[in-house]
Amino acid sequence: GEGLLLEDGQEPQLSSGGHIAAQTAVGGTAYTAFGAQACKQLTVMNSTGVDIGVTVGGAGVEVPVLAGTYFTFFGLTNTNQLSVRRVDTSTTQVTVPARWES
Repeated sequence: GEGLLLEDGQEPQLSSGGHIAAQTAVGGTAYTAFGAQACKQLTVMNSTGVDIGVTVGGAGVEVPVLAGTYFTFFGLTNTNQLSVRRVDTSTTQVTVPARWES
């Protein structure tokens, strides 16, 4: 079959993807990075039931991804640039699923 082409005949910018997950740290306050996977963007789909905080590199401003929502982080080169923790810093670990695309 034919592949998807954009109007100008170019292939889509995102041509591959997959699923990845990160488990929050047992300590509660530390961030856990996603495993290494080359990508252009990562969509964090928060099905954990709790609010998740996401940072770049495990430091700096924490962007919340509220329970039951998702957020796509653009401009990445690798999924391990993003780290997660529970906003409430609970020690009960949860697994945060995501979709990477490259």
